[in-house]
Amino acid sequence: MPRRVTVQLIDSQYDPVPGLRVVLVQTAERLQTNAEGEVTFTHVPDVATFEVFRGETRVAGHVAAQPLADGTTLVLRVGPQAVARLFLDADRDGTLTSEGLDRWDWGVGPGKKGAIILCNLDADGAIPQRADNSDEVINGGDDALDIAPLEVRRDGAHRPDATCTLSLENPRDIQRIRIFDGISAGARALIGPRNGHTCRLDLSRPVLRLGMEALRFDLTPDEHDIVLVLTTSAPEGTVVQRARVRVAPWMMQHHLEPPQTVYVVAGTTPRFDNTAFRSTLKAIVETRLGLSLVELPCIDGDRWGQDSLEFGSSNLPTHGLHAILGASRRVGLINHFAQRGRGPGVGFFGFAAEAESDMNKLGNLEVTPPVMDHKGRNFPFGRIYYGDGAGARRRLDPNVQAFLKAQRVQAPIVIDTGWLDVGHVDEILSFVPAEDGGWKLCLPSPLLALTLLEGVLKAEPNAVLLEGRSVQGVEGEGFEEPIQTTVAAFFKDGMGGGGARRPTGMPNMMMPPRREPMPVQRRPHPGLGSLSSVRRPGAMPSSVSFEGMGGGFPRGISEVPTLASVIAFNKRADEQLQKLVDQLKRDIGLRDEQILRIPVLYRQGKMKGLATLTANMVNMLVLERHCIMAKPFGPMLHANKVQSGPYGQLLVPHGIDRVLDVPAHGTFDLFEVYVKSLFRKHGLTAHTLDNWRAYHDKGGEVHCATNTRRGLTLKRWWEFAPEDALGLLPPLHTLRPSSLPLVRQLL
Repeated sequence: MPRRVTVQLIDSQYDPVPGLRVVLVQTAERLQTNAEGEVTFTHVPDVATFEVFRGETRVAGHVAAQPLADGTTLVLRVGPQAVARLFLDADRDGTLTSEGLDRWDWGVGPGKKGAIILCNLDADGAIPQRADNSDEVINGGDDALDIAPLEVRRDGAHRPDATCTLSLENPRDIQRIRIFDGISAGARALIGPRNGHTCRLDLSRPVLRLGMEALRFDLTPDEHDIVLVLTTSAPEGTVVQRARVRVAPWMMQHHLEPPQTVYVVAGTTPRFDNTAFRSTLKAIVETRLGLSLVELPCIDGDRWGQDSLEFGSSNLPTHGLHAILGASRRVGLINHFAQRGRGPGVGFFGFAAEAESDMNKLGNLEVTPPVMDHKGRNFPFGRIYYGDGAGARRRLDPNVQAFLKAQRVQAPIVIDTGWLDVGHVDEILSFVPAEDGGWKLCLPSPLLALTLLEGVLKAEPNAVLLEGRSVQGVEGEGFEEPIQTTVAAFFKDGMGGGGARRPTGMPNMMMPPRREPMPVQRRPHPGLGSLSSVRRPGAMPSSVSFEGMGGGFPRGISEVPTLASVIAFNKRADEQLQKLVDQLKRDIGLRDEQILRIPVLYRQGKMKGLATLTANMVNMLVLERHCIMAKPFGPMLHANKVQSGPYGQLLVPHGIDRVLDVPAHGTFDLFEVYVKSLFRKHGLTAHTLDNWRAYHDKGGEVHCATNTRRGLTLKRWWEFAPEDALGLLPPLHTLRPSSLPLVRQLL
C-alpha cells in the first residue's frame, strides 16, 4: 500500500540543502526541497528509488532495499556540484574510472580498487644511462609506457568563476611521485621535487590528460600510499576529491622463471683466468640452450657475477620493466652497472654502502618459487630469503632489509648462515623445477657424501678423491698445495694426515678449537630411504668413529684431507642443514619428498667457518630444466668394472643405472654420476664444468660466478593480501634502517 515518506537533504556539515529537485522514479513525481531541505511524497510504492538533481546534474540517489514504513524520514547527504572530477585506473584494467569510492581507497585482493604507479628508473631517453625519472619530462622511446594515466574531466560548460587545484595530501611525497601535464614524449612536470606539491589546472579544456611516475620504491614497511587531492571551488561551494595510488613493488625473480640472458665476468689475467670455464659455459648456454651469454669486464678483480646485482621486475597491469638492485658495495662490478646498467626496459637502483660486508653481496639474496607455508598461507610470488650471521658485520644491510619488507608481496625469510665461511644462502639452497609444475629443493648432504665414500671404500678402496686438485691462499695469493688423495687414505686410522703440508714457518691461523666427541643418535631419515643403512641426518656411516678425533687439519687447511680432519665439520654442517629443513617446513611448506640431497663434503674455511671440500654442486645455475653446476671431484671409479659385484652393490642401491648413467669407457666421478642420475629421474639435465681454480678455491661455484636476467611477466601482485604474511617477518627492530638518506638511484 502507498506510504508517506519524507526525504531530507543535508550537506557535509549536516546543514539542510534547499532548492534541489528530488524525483521518485517509480511515479515520476518531482518535488523541490524547502528551506529545511525536505520534500514529502505521499504515495510511495513498495519498491522506491529516489534521485536528486542540481539543475540537470544528478548529485545523489537511493534505492530502498526493502519497503519503507509509513512516516519514514530518509536522510541523504549531498554536496556542491563538482566543477571537475578525477579519473584513474582504479580497477587496474587499463580503463579510467571515477565511480563511487574507487577514488578513496586502495584495496588488496581480486576485485578490489586502487591505482598503481611505476618506478620509472629505466633509460628510454636520449641521454644514455640516465634514469627516466631523473628529469622533468617524459622522454622518447617507450617512456610513455612507464607513465600511469590520470585525467581531470570538467563537468558541464567552462565556468570562469570556478577554480581547480591538484595537490599531494602529504607535501613530502614530492620525493616519491612526479605528475606531468601529459602522457606523451615532451610532457613537462607539474608536481615533483622541483615543482612543489600543488598546481592550478586550467579547465578551459574539457579533459586534461596527465601522467604519473614514481621516483623511487617504498623504502620502509610503514610508508603510506600517496594521496592525490583534487579541489574544485565555485560560488556555491568547494568540492574535494581524493585518490590513493601505490608504487608497484620491486619483485625478485625465482629460478623457475624463463631465462633470457646469462652474465659472466671475463678473466684473462694470471690471477684470474676463467677462459676454459667461459668456453664450456658458452657451449651450454648458447649452443645447447639457445640463450645469450654476455661477458662482463673484470673490475677491481671482482670475479663474482652474482654478488653485485640482483635482477628483479616491477609492473603496472599493462606494462612492466626489469629493475636491477645493486649491492651495498663500494667496489667491483657494482660500479659497472651503476654507470652502464640502464637501458630501455631495464633500470638500476641501489643503497649506499655503510661498510663492506660479505653479507651484502647478493649471492646472499634469493627468492623461492611460489610456496604455501605449513599454516596454508599462500605466497604466489615466492618468499625472499637471505642469510644472517652473528654480529653487525655478518648481517644484511638494515636499509636493504627494510626495503625488502616494504615491497609487501614476497615476505622475507631470514636463514642462519653464520656457520658458513662465506655465509651466502646460495651455498645451501637451490630450487629446480619439478615434473608436476612445482619445485624441488637441492640441499647439500655431507651424510650422503660420506655414505657414498663408505661404499667406495668397500668396492674400490684405491679410488682417487679430489683428483688433481690443489688449494691456494686467499683470493689466489700465496702458496698452492696438492690435496689429491685416495678413499683408503681418507679413511685411514682416523688421525692420519696427507703428505702435503704448509711450508715451514707458515703460521697456522686456521686451526679450529678442538671438539669433544659427540654421541650418535639414530632415528629414521625419510630423505635417504634408498641407502643400505638408514640413519638420521647427522648420523655418520658406521665406519666413522669420533673416538680420539679433533676438529681440524693438524697443520692447516692446505693439508691433504682425512676423515679425522673433516668429520667434526661435516657433523656440524649436517646438524645445521637439518635445522634449515625444519625451518623451511614451517616457512614454505617443504616436504621430505621435495628434497634432492646432493653429496658435498665440508672442511674448515679460511675464516674459520665451514667451506666445501668437494666442489658444491648445490650452487648451480638453473636455466629451465637444465642445471649447470661444478664438477665435484669426488671419488673416481672405473667404467669397465660397473658390472662387477662390488660396483653393483655400490651403484644399484643409490639408483644409478649402470647403462644410462655411467660412461662406457674410462673413469667417472661417483658424486657427479650420482647427481646426474638423480636429476635425470626428475626430468632434469645436469651439466658439470670445472670451476675449481677460478671459483671453488676462492669460495664460490657456478651460481656465484654468473647472473641471469629472466623473462618479464606481468604479475597480478595487487591481488595478494599480505596481512598474514607480514606477521611472519622479523621484528621491526631488526629491520630499522640506520640511515635512510643513504638510498640512492645512482644517477
